[in-house]
Amino acid sequence: MDKWRKDLILKDSIRVLTQNGESLIQFYLGDICMLKAENKVDILLVSAFGENYNTVQGTLIGALHSQLKVSVGKLAKNKAEDLRDHYSCWVTHPLPKHLPFRKILCFEPTWLRTVHPKELVGDVFRCLVPILQEEGGTVITPILSTGKVGFPETDLFESLVQAAVNWMKAGLPLKVLKIVQYATFTAAGEVDSTLRRDYEGVSKLFGELKERYDMQYLIPKETPVEYDVYLSCSEADKKISDKLQEELKKAKPDIKIVIGSDQKMREGECWQDDMYNTMMKSARVITILSPQYLESPACIEQYNIALCCNRKAHKDLLAPFYIQTCNPELPSYMQLVQYVDCLPNDVPKMCEGVLELVRSLSHRGANLYSDVHTVDIDPVKYDVFLSYSHTNNAEANQIVSCLQKTNPELNIFFDIQELKQGKAWQRLLYHSIDGTTVFIALISDRYLQSAVCNEEYSLALAKFLTKGDPLQLILVTIEDIKFLPAEYQCVTLVDGVTDLAKQTEALCEDLNEFLKNPSEMMELKKTKARNLVVKGQYLNLDEEFSSLRRMSFKQRFPLHDSVMTNSQLIIDIPSKSNKCDIALSYHKMDQKYADYFVLELERLVPDLAVEHEWANNKSRLATMESALRIVTLVSPNYLESPEQVEEFHIAVWRQRMADPSSPILYPIQIHRLPIRPSYFHIVPYVVSLEDRFWLELAKKVPTLSFPAIFSKKYDSRFKKEKHLALDIAISDLAYTAVKHRKFMEGKPARPHASLANISTAVDQNKPVDSAIRRVDQLSI
Repeated sequence: MDKWRKDLILKDSIRVLTQNGESLIQFYLGDICMLKAENKVDILLVSAFGENYNTVQGTLIGALHSQLKVSVGKLAKNKAEDLRDHYSCWVTHPLPKHLPFRKILCFEPTWLRTVHPKELVGDVFRCLVPILQEEGGTVITPILSTGKVGFPETDLFESLVQAAVNWMKAGLPLKVLKIVQYATFTAAGEVDSTLRRDYEGVSKLFGELKERYDMQYLIPKETPVEYDVYLSCSEADKKISDKLQEELKKAKPDIKIVIGSDQKMREGECWQDDMYNTMMKSARVITILSPQYLESPACIEQYNIALCCNRKAHKDLLAPFYIQTCNPELPSYMQLVQYVDCLPNDVPKMCEGVLELVRSLSHRGANLYSDVHTVDIDPVKYDVFLSYSHTNNAEANQIVSCLQKTNPELNIFFDIQELKQGKAWQRLLYHSIDGTTVFIALISDRYLQSAVCNEEYSLALAKFLTKGDPLQLILVTIEDIKFLPAEYQCVTLVDGVTDLAKQTEALCEDLNEFLKNPSEMMELKKTKARNLVVKGQYLNLDEEFSSLRRMSFKQRFPLHDSVMTNSQLIIDIPSKSNKCDIALSYHKMDQKYADYFVLELERLVPDLAVEHEWANNKSRLATMESALRIVTLVSPNYLESPEQVEEFHIAVWRQRMADPSSPILYPIQIHRLPIRPSYFHIVPYVVSLEDRFWLELAKKVPTLSFPAIFSKKYDSRFKKEKHLALDIAISDLAYTAVKHRKFMEGKPARPHASLANISTAVDQNKPVDSAIRRVDQLSI
């Protein structure tokens, strides 16, 4: 009888909240071969080295052979799919039904890539995408590439969990991942400590990862509110401040107000903590925006702290009143928060805003905050979203009134009703379209000229052309348009020029019938449509934009030959600038990418001013406001971070107002993204590490051509194709940043859309022959 017994024991779990519901990452101790048939999983992961499938004792391949009579070597001779060239994996055909695994996926990295295996673990999950085609997929795995291969268990364990979380959040239908650290047990259930395993280190690490990722840590903690209003204003605006307080007390006699100017900035003391704690105990934070406000360091500090409270409280805490025109304009991050327009010192408008604010204080939940530090990715549900130019307010009101008369229960997004004071209006617009069933655009010349309207339409069109998305799209022309752009001609078009009232009434009746039972087929029985387009022609947004990036590669990156051949880049370096040339916006979990950008940019252009870390929120926002270029490293982690999403929207706002020849926003996608928010899928990414053509390009580059090959620290961090993509992006950034600095004053530009239009991308892709667009026939 053996001294040690075999078992498989669940030690702990991490619950991961995804758009597909809750997924689990389970940590086991024991022997994978002890998994019972009734607990069968879809995939067993194993790891091998260089086609060596020897049944060595102490390895999982050896245990499978001796305990379950499964020969990985024999299975390797008849692979169902061999993905080793691209993804370091291969997959078996279905296994015999009596086994506790349906298939085996073998992780077999090619060490000639000089990449640490923990950087290749993500490929395992990438391979699972076509295998786990239905919801509820289950996978069991050891801590890959440890055992006889000898890499530290904690390194690979952390990479496995991080990659699993990223892919679960990106939409991989993986419901349960079981990670097993090999162990045997005594009769009393104690772990055999004679095995060379880091049980203590892995167990401690799992606890840290659970604290980082487990959804139980996102359960709101209630924070009681003690004050109704925290008032932040410049002492120079005392007259308007007194008037505002008078109106507040008139509307709510028992109102409790804290005056921000009473909380002074005290040198050597933690006065920020006092401000923060007081604001967190306040229902709303009123800010009186004026030139004097912007000139006051204390006021700016209060506004920035209020923004932090906004994110922490998970509600619209800020309540800005804009009373005097600022020149230069309000900072971008202030313009992105909906304010009450009281220009210039319009007291009646301020009084109306006060009444609305007081009404908000009586709403249920105003006396409690949810202490949740994440972005809400679930959109608000609307039956109808009305998109229009504000020069057409009369027509918009006519349609809304008719819809409400037809069915008072309809949930309608009408911006003047939905964009309340304190809302992050740009993000709310995008998220509301994500939750919309019918999108109606009122087309006029001013609509076609509006950057924001075009972004709204681009997002709606992308959703309309996405399979499985319920959004229906209708255009109503309210002016004679001589030249309607092509991207506006591929959807249902209703003529509202001749008789808008009659068409509106018919359309509202048709929509009401449709919304009773929404489907992919929308009929307009009473509305006379100029053309009726039903869902049916679907596009893959990511693939279309990837094809566009592939087609324009040479033109977009004129320095790519120098990078691929490791030639010396010649960049004319101007004198040092006082401004930040490049600001990096990234999630801390993607730190290695930011570190690499900083290292290589410094190597290429030592005098380039690159910022990626900040002492406080004030300096972070100031940099985002002034940087000549903002590089956003977008990933699932990024999408869930309030700070990073805020930085992204600042960049989008500034990009919209910038000279197109000197763009502010430089977006890079570093990981596959979840389905929502949808607008992140129509961001015009300069580089996406998910583009498959980087694999083909990397094959043409000798390993020693990579600049980072001489840096052991960074060489093992990225796969060859990622290195190439990053190096090309960095060289382009360095070149364009220097060019941008020479012309940093820029030219006044008319606002233009910051999001890409899928119709334009498709039109640009059409000339490309389908055979050329195939990855396996790529020629660049």
